[in-house]
Amino acid sequence: MVAFKLRRFSTALLLFLIGLYSLPVLSQQLTFCEKVDRNGNAQKPSNYFIIRPTGGTVQALVTYPRPLQLNEATIDIYQIGPQGKEQFESSVNLPVQQDWLWFVQPLRFYKKGNYVVYVYGDKSRLLGVSKIRIDVR
Repeated sequence: MVAFKLRRFSTALLLFLIGLYSLPVLSQQLTFCEKVDRNGNAQKPSNYFIIRPTGGTVQALVTYPRPLQLNEATIDIYQIGPQGKEQFESSVNLPVQQDWLWFVQPLRFYKKGNYVVYVYGDKSRLLGVSKIRIDVR
């Protein structure tokens, strides 16, 4: 009985520590918008954009409350299929400065659909994730 309680406590402690470690990561924000001003504010933010048949660009703005000491960020784009399965579309690697509180990256879309965008920092640390819907007209 004591061994069972100790195992439950150890499991609860492990889950708590994992949650505590991931809190700063979850405070990051990924916002899609038409453009970003010089202070890092999204202009016309949305998760729905209409592009031309030849393709269109959406700005991905990543913000965080304090410098994360990053040297590089990676943005992965997946299209969400009819059954909800994610299919890899493209990836962008970009250098970032360690003292930045935000950065913006233009993302090019060519097809109508629902997408999920993941942003990773150094060592594949998840910084943000968000969904976006693209329509073509």
